Amino acid sequence: MANAYFFYYPDIEGTLERIDLGENLSDLQVTPQRTIEDAYSLSGTMYRTVSGGSLLVRIVDDRFTDDDLAYTLESMWTHLELGGFCGACNDATQAWAGFASSPPQRGDTTIVTAGNAFSAYTDGLTTATLVSGDIICIQSGLPGLKREYLKVSSKSGGTITLSEPVRYNYPSGSTIMVRHRDFYPILRAPEGSIGMQPVTHDRRISYTLDISLEEAHDAIAAIAALGNGFETAASGFPLASYDADRVQSVRDQGMPITLEGAFLEILTGRQQARSGSWIDIERP
Repeated sequence: MANAYFFYYPDIEGTLERIDLGENLSDLQVTPQRTIEDAYSLSGTMYRTVSGGSLLVRIVDDRFTDDDLAYTLESMWTHLELGGFCGACNDATQAWAGFASSPPQRGDTTIVTAGNAFSAYTDGLTTATLVSGDIICIQSGLPGLKREYLKVSSKSGGTITLSEPVRYNYPSGSTIMVRHRDFYPILRAPEGSIGMQPVTHDRRISYTLDISLEEAHDAIAAIAALGNGFETAASGFPLASYDADRVQSVRDQGMPITLEGAFLEILTGRQQARSGSWIDIERP
């Protein structure tokens, strides 16, 4: 069993930072969050509108004594405070996530993907894969955010055979990500976490990491739309050799500023102002 890791790209010049926690996580708690509005008819019938949501992922590494690890984690936090992304896993050999080639439907026992879209995270470190008995999460994009957890029977290439059938029908036109349940490829710091200290200590004798991050669904959709861009980015900034025509085609479909911001975060280190103009942003 391999160690827990964080992965992130601190600048647009290209190199990947890996942080080896030296052990598995002390705790990994996942809290589903949804933005909903309920309305009731005079007869009491409820109508629910779901307009968004995410997964809040609490990552805890309790009472470690590696001083170098402490300041390395604190340095990564600056990147996250400024709106950057990171990936996280409890075991580097399980850092596997791909995108379904077609939406899974109820009763399906196989899911076809193009393979691990985030293999750059572990390139040269280990081979991340899925094996029999692993638990995967299938999840659709916003606003529905359907998700379910299923057990793997086997995997051959990018085709996953399940030990049990899919429960839900997933919508066409939505990003369908399939990942190991303990791998979160793109996370960011939510607004409420800014101003908090993710690494605390007892007189610098022992340290505790306690950090809550949320899945960045806009960035996940951007990666899926551009076609597994991380897969060939082991030694360079993700999507550095992106297909410009494909980017423009996706943007022309009228994507919201938040998703365009995700493209920009990943591709150029710039973001779009509400006026529509592109502005430079500082990244650590």
